[in-house]
Amino acid sequence: MSGHGGVEVKQAPASPVPKSVEPSLPLVKIHVPESSKENSDVMWISSPDRLEAPRRPFQYSNSSGSPCVSESGSDIYSKREVIQKLRQHLKKRDEMIMEMQAQITDLKNSLNIQVIQSTNLQSQLDAANRDLLASEREIQHLRKIIADHCVAEALSHEKPLQAGHWQLDETNGHPNGYADGSADDADLHCIGIEKRKGEVERVDMLKKEVFELKEVIEGKDFVLQSYKEHKVELCSQGGTLLKDQGSAGKALSTSAKHLIGPMHDAF
Repeated sequence: MSGHGGVEVKQAPASPVPKSVEPSLPLVKIHVPESSKENSDVMWISSPDRLEAPRRPFQYSNSSGSPCVSESGSDIYSKREVIQKLRQHLKKRDEMIMEMQAQITDLKNSLNIQVIQSTNLQSQLDAANRDLLASEREIQHLRKIIADHCVAEALSHEKPLQAGHWQLDETNGHPNGYADGSADDADLHCIGIEKRKGEVERVDMLKKEVFELKEVIEGKDFVLQSYKEHKVELCSQGGTLLKDQGSAGKALSTSAKHLIGPMHDAF
């Protein structure tokens, strides 16, 4: 066939070919229009089993002379987006870790303050116990004094009678040399009154001391009760602090797992 867009088929001249030699396949020459000058002459083998499409040239991008693949751009964009998200996630985790560290520091400071207060209360309790023991010893001593005073007072009622009989025998039947004995009775009466006044004053003083000691004991009991209540409160605060530290540690480990997971998936 001939013409501007025709196809010419060239055949080899007929000649005797030995059977062992395979005849060459005929070639087909395709004339394309003048508009496409780059691929003007393309030779194809006429066998349909060996037809191949011509290789497409690389498509060059406008910005550079290197071949551009559409998938590589999307991969870079997705990786940049993942890195940006990971940076934001890291920033949030750092802020949360700093906040937890500040909370732990505050809890440690409060625990130290509570320990100092507990130490002071323990020292006060020890001092109160020592004072209480001293007060008990003093109370026992006062009880002994009161008992001795009661015994002495009971015996004092019998001694004037015995002394009166003895003085009557010594002075020819007259007390203190007087016939009527009135002077001796007045002196004995005055001595007894003065002695009783001194004993009453001493008993009143002892009662006052006992009352003051009771007030001291009641005050120390109040301090002891307040110390016990404060100790219970301190124990509860210590338990709460331990729970908060445990929860903070769990939160940090969970945050680390959440942070390592996306990084492992991304890379």
